[in-house]
Amino acid sequence: MNIQLLSFVAYFGYFLIGIVSFIISPTLPLIIEDFRITVGVAGVIFTAYAAGTFVGGLFGGYISDIAGKKTVINLGCILHIIGFLLTAATGSWILVLFFVCITGLGRGVLNTCLNALIADIHQGRRGSALNTLHGIYGAGSLIGPILAGLVLSLNYHWRVVYYGAAVVWIIFLLIIMPIKYPSVSDRFTSASDNLTTGESNNAVKSYKGVSNNNHNNNYNNNYNNNHKNNHNNNYVKSRKNTKIGLASVKLIILNPIFIMLFFVSFIYNGAATGLIGWINTYLDGINFSVILGSGMVSVFYLGLTLGRFACRFLSEKIGYSKTILSCALGCFVFYPFTIFASNPLMITAGVFFSGLFFSGLHPTGLAYANSMFPSISGTVTGILYMAMSLGSMTIPWLIGLVAEKESFKAGFSISYTLIVILVGIAISLLLRERKKMSVT
Repeated sequence: MNIQLLSFVAYFGYFLIGIVSFIISPTLPLIIEDFRITVGVAGVIFTAYAAGTFVGGLFGGYISDIAGKKTVINLGCILHIIGFLLTAATGSWILVLFFVCITGLGRGVLNTCLNALIADIHQGRRGSALNTLHGIYGAGSLIGPILAGLVLSLNYHWRVVYYGAAVVWIIFLLIIMPIKYPSVSDRFTSASDNLTTGESNNAVKSYKGVSNNNHNNNYNNNYNNNHKNNHNNNYVKSRKNTKIGLASVKLIILNPIFIMLFFVSFIYNGAATGLIGWINTYLDGINFSVILGSGMVSVFYLGLTLGRFACRFLSEKIGYSKTILSCALGCFVFYPFTIFASNPLMITAGVFFSGLFFSGLHPTGLAYANSMFPSISGTVTGILYMAMSLGSMTIPWLIGLVAEKESFKAGFSISYTLIVILVGIAISLLLRERKKMSVT
């Protein structure tokens, strides 16, 4: 298994996702003009994209656990190519929504599979690797809107942007097709060995009252021999569960820690998408400059990118639960600046630091979940991406609904309420982890 090549597939693929994910916003005014539709009708394009992402994330992980990562990654690339090409070619608004949904389906499939791939090949440092992956995505998110804006500023048609995105995915697919991926059986064996070694080491470290070195060695050897057999048996069962499907999913969704991680991803993406989706409209409504409003998305993703590279080290140094709690507390402190501040610098600081502290929530939660269920990483990743998609489909819509009836401050308060709940979830995760450690 060539870890460098597989890492390239995941990192560069996720960078491309970051670039193309935000080309809708800069091209939307021209699409509205081209199809002669209202702003309200045009907004459905975001729902179509999110719906595709939801379905792709839901089924992509499960399929990858059965058919393998390579098949599903190639499928995700093909769906991107079809979606972008046909979106650019069609003259029907209804078909635009359908093809954008296909593009979202490709993103959902790739999101799940690339994250699961990184979790598989970096089992010893999942937190670091996944935060790096999402940091690279943030860098792509910074570049994508700028490139699209540059093309449009040169008076090219909006369809050129979508044709260009399709060409990029064609080139990427041709590059990665010859690369070999680890088989499903290799991944189960690796996960079993890794989990066994890790648990035996933790058992020795937590074993108290042993002063004799020989006793330490005997304990370690006995634990290894007995526990390795148990884990091998468990992984055989786990492989059967993966094939059955329902058994493995039930094992995951009934786990209390996984349920909390599910809501971490849901709250993160709902609150973050709500902020960057409505911040321009909010600032325009309180008579701030267009320049300030248009720069907020870039400011947010700058903070998000820097934060994810910082969490790359933080998650491995202080642990997953403490990293999630630190990020939740940071959001709790700085998110109100974006709502209640009246000074442009304070608002900009609030957006930047919100991005900074939002950054580590999902990647670290993803690393935590994959460390719990390493043999079904695709399914685990898919369920957490389903949580993210649900967040992005519901919370921004609720913010807009409340803003229309009351005000944007009232709408953004929905996200802040969820952040308060997030802090409680993060504290519960840490307390549950400490209780488990004290028992072992």
